[in-house]
Amino acid sequence: MTDDASRITRRKVLSVGAVGTAAAIAGAATGVARAAHLGAVLLADAEQALPVSGETLPAKPQAGTIRTLLVGGGSSHDFETYFHVADSATLKAAGGIATAYTSNVDEAMAQLAHADILVFSANHASFGTLAFQNALNAFADAGHGAVVCHAAVWFNWQNAPTYNQRFVGGGARSHGRGEFTVFNRQAAHAVMRGVPAEFKIIDEQYRMEFNPGAPVDVLAETSPEAESGKVYASVWVVNDPKTRIVNIALGHANEAHGNPAYQAMLVNAVRWAAAKPSETHSLHTESWRKVSIHHV
Repeated sequence: MTDDASRITRRKVLSVGAVGTAAAIAGAATGVARAAHLGAVLLADAEQALPVSGETLPAKPQAGTIRTLLVGGGSSHDFETYFHVADSATLKAAGGIATAYTSNVDEAMAQLAHADILVFSANHASFGTLAFQNALNAFADAGHGAVVCHAAVWFNWQNAPTYNQRFVGGGARSHGRGEFTVFNRQAAHAVMRGVPAEFKIIDEQYRMEFNPGAPVDVLAETSPEAESGKVYASVWVVNDPKTRIVNIALGHANEAHGNPAYQAMLVNAVRWAAAKPSETHSLHTESWRKVSIHHV
């Protein structure tokens, strides 16, 4: 190779290297910009308050009545139709349950002070904020029960990982959809009493995964999901030392909320999770099955 050719080759290598470096820098800058944009979008979503409902619970406990706060709101679901109107009607019709619903985080925190139990289905970013998460944990620490429904079972808030750990025992990141069978695995448990041994439902089939060692007891599970071929929990209890927590993964639309088995589990879950600690032992058997499958 001549000196001239060698110099030309070196110039080409340096030129290509410079272009590659510039491209890498530009790519990194683009990635940072995208991350910043996503953060800004999430922050804006959290700051954009959802509407208040104006519904309230009795300020003082009432004998024979469970004051139930339903909190929903966010994306990909018709929260108003199903988690507000339909579920409120189901609970009220059961008797002994007073309800109030909101999708507004500030209204939710205010009404928690008057609630005996929380039915939580939200996935909006505002419910992943430190203020709400602190209020939620304080509510549970005080011994108030929670029923976590459908959208709130998801891994919704990366900035609030302890939510899924404490209230869900894991979470879902994907789902199938169609008709599948739900099997009642703990018929003697208060949450599952009166629920058929098995029933069919058309719904989103959440691919629920539990954290390793999660203190959960599965009460109902699905038939194998079509794509993954796996069985998933559809109703389970998270054993918390301070409160009672039930999760119901079912519930995307009317096929679930209008299903008598779903309605029975929702009512049962509210009544069981609202029970006083001294009453909890009498409301279930000791035959619960510990679960160690589908770990994250």
